[in-house]
Amino acid sequence: MKNIRFYSAEKYQRLDYEEIEPGIYRVKETPAGHVLALQSVSDGGVLKELFDASGWRTGTGMAADFSVRKLDGKQYYKDAEGILYEDKVDYVYVTSLTFEQEPEFGEFEPSNKHISQYPLEDILNEYRCFCTDFYEAENEGDPVNAYVEFASQDIDDVRRVLALAGKHVFNQEDNGIMRLCIE
Repeated sequence: MKNIRFYSAEKYQRLDYEEIEPGIYRVKETPAGHVLALQSVSDGGVLKELFDASGWRTGTGMAADFSVRKLDGKQYYKDAEGILYEDKVDYVYVTSLTFEQEPEFGEFEPSNKHISQYPLEDILNEYRCFCTDFYEAENEGDPVNAYVEFASQDIDDVRRVLALAGKHVFNQEDNGIMRLCIE
């Protein structure tokens, strides 16, 4: 991986992305498997307002076992016993990088729309991140650069990935063991 630089994805302009610092965004993590992730309402003022509120309606889909109501734009849930819940919100921090792949280091040709497993997987392990977007359209349409979004619940992990910008990252054999090299 050479010529590594920050990629300002168009999606970062959407309201669900909040720029925390240059090149790092926070976004709500979507639970896998279309599950309803709830937590008890803990704000006393909100609890009182919800207990006194009318306008609860029967939930549908995953919320079919609840009554539901919106308050100040946020969805709340009430179970059969009257216990109140709200969406559990988990955030991840994300950044995107673009780079050129290097066949001389065992990576795919730059014109290949796929990103080589290595050193990408080693970066994910080293920096405790995961990929959230492989930018298929960009990778198919750009014969030189590869694009990928990295994410972690720890902003420091994402900061370290973003710090790869301007560096050269590759795998090199050392006494029969492949090692991640960053120059």
